[in-house]
Amino acid sequence: MDLLAEVLPEDLLIKLLKLFRNRSEEERIVRFPKLQTIRKCLAYYLGERVESGEISWKEAIQEWKGDYRTLKELGEKRIGMKASRKELKNLHKQRKKEIENE
Repeated sequence: MDLLAEVLPEDLLIKLLKLFRNRSEEERIVRFPKLQTIRKCLAYYLGERVESGEISWKEAIQEWKGDYRTLKELGEKRIGMKASRKELKNLHKQRKKEIENE
């Protein structure tokens, strides 16, 4: 619930709580996608911005890193979020294929 409080506006959080107030504990469990799926979606988003000419791969890597200075530092702080330009491109291609096959 703490995570939802961080990402949802207060009015939506209250609506969500009211909606699930009388449900069983199992029905109230929030299931998030796997980390790999989240990574693919982020890589797809950044890759599409690169392909449209909005940003370069260098800028995409910088966005991927966020506030961290290096990819190594990012990997140490956010487990599983290490990415080279090659890995980011591969994740983008994987997600693109998944979308085409849906």
